[in-house]
Amino acid sequence: MKSITLHLVVAGATYFNQLDRFQGWSGTPLTATGEQATAKVAQQLASTTFDTAFASDTSRAIQTARIILDSRAQPVKLRTVVALRAPFYGGFEGTERAAVWSGFATKLGYQSVAAFAADQTPSELQTLLHDHDADGLAESGQEFWDRYQKGLQQVMTATPDHGVRSCWLWTAQRCE
Repeated sequence: MKSITLHLVVAGATYFNQLDRFQGWSGTPLTATGEQATAKVAQQLASTTFDTAFASDTSRAIQTARIILDSRAQPVKLRTVVALRAPFYGGFEGTERAAVWSGFATKLGYQSVAAFAADQTPSELQTLLHDHDADGLAESGQEFWDRYQKGLQQVMTATPDHGVRSCWLWTAQRCE
């Protein structure tokens, strides 16, 4: 069986994160704080050898990857994989998360957003958005995971067995 090592780095904080907005496929740049946190990760990984690097094709994932890769003495080629994108929120992209979750909590009869959130898995939350997206574009939880697993398979296929010490995978995936 093939064996590789993945080091997962979540994209640095963006302006949509700062504004508490849904951000799946939307492109917003890293904030100064996001850039600083990414530079710190680059320092922590400085002594680790990487032979390959992968990122989703979102601007925040690529920006995060570039900050880390540009800090390395040895060049590492970055490959983007569309299937590694975060969930697509469809018509909810860019909307305020707190307001959306509050609306769902109230509509579903929960006493608080915390009680609502504690009663849902990330996949269930994604499916809830899918089911209520007026534009009909948001992915369901199952659609997201099916796509994401295909992306991980692409990484596995593109990475040679053993001789590679590590493989970086940048993803913007967050449990929203």
